[in-house]
Amino acid sequence: MMSPSAAGALLVLAGCAALGNQAALWYGRRPRDLAHCQACLQVLLTEIDYGLTPLDEALQRAAAAAPGPAAAVFRMAGEDLARTPGRPPRQAWSQAWRRAAPELALSAADLEILLALGPSLGASDRHHQQRHILLCSRRLAAAETDARAAAQRYLRLYRYLGVIAGGLLAVLLA
Repeated sequence: MMSPSAAGALLVLAGCAALGNQAALWYGRRPRDLAHCQACLQVLLTEIDYGLTPLDEALQRAAAAAPGPAAAVFRMAGEDLARTPGRPPRQAWSQAWRRAAPELALSAADLEILLALGPSLGASDRHHQQRHILLCSRRLAAAETDARAAAQRYLRLYRYLGVIAGGLLAVLLA
């Protein structure tokens, strides 16, 4: 049978290891979420540029064609625009991103890149929107490259740090 102090030390170690693993998972999910955002933007660009699709429908088609949790943002924005005609697309866009941000592993800088696209959506001709979508996609690609490098750097670090911190705390508390 395990002594209460050993059980407590084991719980502290497991808890800290779990926290370290959570931090590592965020670094692992961020590049994937950025790639999904780019996939949605590519479909949106195609719908606006070649399909001449209305924005609410284009957002929903982008959501249907692309994978991941980022698609939910495009769907929410499209549904919001369809439900409330006359609403500025930038409001639906920014509200959808702000609501979904906790579910995505995106940094504040990533969100700023995506939110910067909002004012140009539906507010200008398709060529102007195309330029802004391409710029947003390029900036997200650069952020994805950085995120992949950070994931390689920090993934194991945070896992090990959680276990080491848990071990240290367990020793200090014993």
